[in-house]
Amino acid sequence: MRAEVANAGELRDAIALGRRYPWLLLQLKDVTNIPLELAIATLQGTSTRLVRIISDPLDVDGAVLSLGVMESGPDCLMFSPRTTGALDAFLERLESLRLDKLPLSTGTVLRTSPVGMGHRSCVDLVTIFDKNEGMLVGSTSHGGLLCCPEVFPMPYMDLRPFRVNAGAVHSYVYGPGGRTNYLSELRAGTPAMVVGIDGTTRTSRVGRVKTEIRPLRLIEVGFKEDVVLNLFLQDDWHVRIYSDRGQPICLSDLKAGDRILGHLGKAGRHVGLRIDETIVER
Repeated sequence: MRAEVANAGELRDAIALGRRYPWLLLQLKDVTNIPLELAIATLQGTSTRLVRIISDPLDVDGAVLSLGVMESGPDCLMFSPRTTGALDAFLERLESLRLDKLPLSTGTVLRTSPVGMGHRSCVDLVTIFDKNEGMLVGSTSHGGLLCCPEVFPMPYMDLRPFRVNAGAVHSYVYGPGGRTNYLSELRAGTPAMVVGIDGTTRTSRVGRVKTEIRPLRLIEVGFKEDVVLNLFLQDDWHVRIYSDRGQPICLSDLKAGDRILGHLGKAGRHVGLRIDETIVER
């Protein structure tokens, strides 16, 4: 069954009638997702499959956003781009939403030492981290270490569950599509990759980057094949990194021999993109 909805009464009638059919195709007149939210909530647990019709063949944003309404989105989306540009943009956006897995490895802390003051950045996302998620940050293109968000108790501060204290401004932070950015390059709206302790990834967006001068500590971690990664983090107890068991370790408690999670990449980056080139980083 197909229904065009322009008001609350038409929406109620469409849902009531749609329950009698295996499919309900909704075409919404107004630029709001509230009718779609109501339809999804009402039809959950029923045998009716809900399809959202995107009328505008150029409305890539509307099509992509519909897929995330009420977290589940409609069962299907009917969208017919009429230009290659709109189609390419739609497919790129879909790709960025896909949940992938990134291989994580266990490394052994070789040393940690204070290095004095430096500029460090906190990365605030527009979404909230779970207690098993973080961001990959590192000083070189060889890989990064899995830094904890501020979702764990801090005695003198409220939680900031949207934030990762990501370290010195020169550091790479891993984003979707295999791209990296320097922390100093991040801006509001930059795509960001959230990484779980099992390697599962999702895409979010940077809401703000806060850079201040703070005491820093150097961490050096050894991985297989004699790869050594390093990271400069704010030298404070409340900054944490994930252990190989997915538990947060406070930076002030981190010591040589501790095992932590990281990701090993191939060396060589140019403007954030992976390249095959002889590059030596120390």
